[in-house]
Parts: sequence; structure tokens; C-alpha cells
Amino acid sequence: MTLLPLAVSLVVVWWILQNVIPIADYLQTNFSEYLPDFLDARAFYVSVVLVAFLAFVMFMGMLTRYVLGRQFIGMWDMVFSKLPLLGWVYDTVKQVLAAFNTGKSAFKEVVMIPYPHEDSWAIAFLTNEAPQKFNERTGEVMIAVFMPTTPNPTSGFLMYIPKRLVKKTDLTVDQAFKLIISTGMLSLDEVKEGKDVLDKTTPTLSQVQKKEGEEDE
Repeated sequence: MTLLPLAVSLVVVWWILQNVIPIADYLQTNFSEYLPDFLDARAFYVSVVLVAFLAFVMFMGMLTRYVLGRQFIGMWDMVFSKLPLLGWVYDTVKQVLAAFNTGKSAFKEVVMIPYPHEDSWAIAFLTNEAPQKFNERTGEVMIAVFMPTTPNPTSGFLMYIPKRLVKKTDLTVDQAFKLIISTGMLSLDEVKEGKDVLDKTTPTLSQVQKKEGEEDE
């Protein structure tokens, strides 16, 4: 399987040469007299045809990606959005994914909130101020936070809580996500050093036995 990409690439190159060379030979036979004497007619026309072919491939790729691709995606969205029940789910998921793909500005700040009770704290993201009606109903200044679940931070809870209960942190959004995805296996210092959860490898049996032997000595 590791040689498959190489084999496919060689087949594509062979197919390109099989089509480029006949065209170059035709041009050389009929138009070489128009070239200066210092140019190699065959090499020149092979290069011209090859460059033209690559330019055509790139143009078609851009056309498909930016024009036809957008039309196809727009048609796909329209069809799914009109389906009963499934359309609502599709639109909701699309909006959630769009929120996570808008960059760092999607979440204004990493905070800590008391959850599920006042003696424990959860990581959350400040997303917006609460509607004024919420403040009037509660008699407090409320803010909106998104509290993600672990280890999958794309799901979670939208919560409106009093601003006085929110504790600010110096974590970046990326660092907070690493803490959440690691389910606490990474320490705060490790996260700030840029370590990933994959760096936390489980020791092998031989490593454990070796460590126990060293401790016994």
C-alpha cells in the first residue's frame, strides 16, 4: 500500500507524456521552420505543450473549486435545509461548525465558572453579554459562556451566569482546548510549554518494573 501513491504518480506521468509527445511531434513537423536555429525544436515544443497542459489542469481545478464547487455546495445546502427534521439538524450542525472555524475571535476569553456546584470549577469560554431582559429578570449582570464537554469540546452547554461568579484566566483558547481534550492528563505548565496529549505516553511493563527495581535498591 505504501507504493501505491508512487505507482499512481508514475502512471499519471506516463499518460501525460504519451499525450504530450505526439502533439509536440506534430508541432515540430509543421512549425519548426518558424523557430530560431539555436533552439531545439523538439525540446521547445515538448516544453510548450507540457506547460500548456499543466496550466489547463490548474485552471480547471480553480474553476471547479471556486465556481462549480460553490454551486454544488449551495445546491447541497438548499436540498438538505428543506428536508423535514433533518434540515433542522443539518443547519444546526453547520452553524456550530462555523462558530468553531471562525478563529480566536469566536471565543472572547477563557474563564472559570462554578459547576456543578460552588466548590468545583469548570473551564468555559466567554462568548457574549446576556440580553438585557435576562439582567432585568435576575437583577444581576449576566454573561453568556460556553462550557464544553470533555474530551469532545464541540459539544457542551450554553449558560447565562452572573458576571460576579466568573473567574478570569490567563489561558489562551488553544491552551484551554488542550486541557479539555487531555481530560486533565496535561498539567497547566505542560500546556503552556506547548506539549500535546500525545506526549503523555503510557509506560511499558518493562519500564515500570525497571523503575520499581530502582526504588527497591
